[in-house]
Amino acid sequence: LESAYRKLGQTHDALRLRFFPTEQGWQAEILQDCATTLNWQFSSLVSIAPDSRERVINEIARTAQEAIDLATGPIASMILFDFGDQEPQKIYLVFHHFVMDVISWNSFWQELELLCTKMEIASSNGENSMVLNQSPRSPRGVSFRSWSHVLRSLADSQVTEEAARK
Repeated sequence: LESAYRKLGQTHDALRLRFFPTEQGWQAEILQDCATTLNWQFSSLVSIAPDSRERVINEIARTAQEAIDLATGPIASMILFDFGDQEPQKIYLVFHHFVMDVISWNSFWQELELLCTKMEIASSNGENSMVLNQSPRSPRGVSFRSWSHVLRSLADSQVTEEAARK
């Protein structure tokens, strides 16, 4: 799961964003690596009494949410809660709203599920590293960088200004 999460971080520009203030306003930078933008945590709650688990989960989740920081990272956090063999694991995900919207959310889940499935199949065939070298989606959508350049061009054009006056 962690490998799939990080692969998506490498694939999607928005998951490697850093924002910082300048004299002209806030600037965004797309980092080469997602190591500081995506937080991953595995939390075993096996030794926690079942009636205390919800409180512990909420504490861990709140800490992860409070740690989200556009300037220093992380901008997203995934926590895998493990309860032992008798209960299914749970995933907690938090993203800053600048990097994940409702449309992207569905795509992210679909790609994460697809990549995990491919990795599970490849692992059973001894080919796990090959899957991590492939793009999780096909065809690739417009990169955040390209999309932001198009928006900037539109914002700077007279056409946009004239349309806003109408």
